[in-house]
Amino acid sequence: MPSRRRIGARGSELALTLAGALLVLIVLTLALVIPYLDQHRRIAIEVPQPAPLFSVSVVELLGGQQACADQIGLLPGRAVAEMRVGTYGKAASPLLFTLLGPGYRETVPVAPTYVDNALLDVPFSGPAKVLDGSVCVTNRGRLPMALYASADRTKSRSATTVNGRPWPANFDLAFYAPRSQSLLDRIGAIIERLRIFHAHVGLGLLWLLAVLFAIGVPLASVAAVSIEARRRGRTGRYRA
Repeated sequence: MPSRRRIGARGSELALTLAGALLVLIVLTLALVIPYLDQHRRIAIEVPQPAPLFSVSVVELLGGQQACADQIGLLPGRAVAEMRVGTYGKAASPLLFTLLGPGYRETVPVAPTYVDNALLDVPFSGPAKVLDGSVCVTNRGRLPMALYASADRTKSRSATTVNGRPWPANFDLAFYAPRSQSLLDRIGAIIERLRIFHAHVGLGLLWLLAVLFAIGVPLASVAAVSIEARRRGRTGRYRA
């Protein structure tokens, strides 16, 4: 039968183990988790067509031609569309960036000030509600230009056409928040986006699940350490 001294020693070691686990958890939260969540960065809110993994393709546009990609998720609110463009080493051409959806159309002129093979940012206002729409880019100049595109396994569900004819690659396209934000700033929008994919789940329940996850995971980690410490104590691996 274990002596009181041994039981007391096991209890003290268990308490020290739990205190150590809590201390490590607190330090990691303060040093890594909170700064990461509060760090301001460029936030991608939608990536209809990611950049290719293996080989770069292009969607070529001669003067006056237009490239359109369908099945693009258009979210409400201001955003910035990002594409990579090429001019074949020549002067840039003026472009027209157009977003289309049921009851919605927005056009944004793009001045020929962009750089060959560089990323091009196009700010726009966005629709009043979530839409499944299209994005078009029109070459309004005389010189040819190209949109960097993907034709490998990263190719999305969208179909790209040039002047109404199918094109084998989809031009790269990503939508970003109009200004740098932290994940904490975006938490409300993140919950709203989750509801898009889980429309049957109420917004209040999603918030509750998020809070329980934020609290439950750390507590579960400490509980796992506690259970393991108690198990070792019972098997006699802790010595008085």
